[in-house]
Amino acid sequence: KINYYNLSEMQEGDIKIFFVDPLRFKRPQNNSVNELTASLLSLINTAKTSINFAIYGFSGEDDLMNALINAQKRGVVVQGITDKDIYDINIYKDTQKLISTLKTIKTDYYEDKKNEKIEREKIEKYGKRFSTDDFDIRSMIMHDKFFVVDNSYVWTGSTNISENCMTYNANNSVLIKSKKVANIYNQEFNQMYNEGKFHLSKKTIPNNEN
Repeated sequence: KINYYNLSEMQEGDIKIFFVDPLRFKRPQNNSVNELTASLLSLINTAKTSINFAIYGFSGEDDLMNALINAQKRGVVVQGITDKDIYDINIYKDTQKLISTLKTIKTDYYEDKKNEKIEREKIEKYGKRFSTDDFDIRSMIMHDKFFVVDNSYVWTGSTNISENCMTYNANNSVLIKSKKVANIYNQEFNQMYNEGKFHLSKKTIPNNEN
């Protein structure tokens, strides 16, 4: 079990890349067993002021769940976004626990309901020219995966927050120490969390190449 990743070695502008070895374990592991999980766990455990995250859902990874809860208890502002479908459901088994415990989590549920209404109105208006085979009226998926910690670190990549994705499936994540990059991700986060904009409702964020 690996509980700690040394963040103090990172300088502004540094990037660390982590991979999940799909051949290491015969089954998913519900704990911190590699640098990928340890890097996120260390970020949360050492957060001083804020944690903004957007994830598809939460399954297993009890160490990370407890770290988020403890961060909030010690005064860190923890805010998050997860996916919900038009039935207010997320298939990841611990997503609702996360929402109920932290009480600072928002979802794309209302945006999905709005989109469903629009698509159903198209069917009613145009009849056979549109059908449920042409689109999925159940919902669009909110599939961002990133954590912004203390407006200084960004943890992101292909990895979902689940025992499968973090310890068993072939995924990758990057850890970036950059206030500039953190600001860009916070702009994305604020559109969802503070403005209630998801999917096609969001505005494009300038690439900030300079």
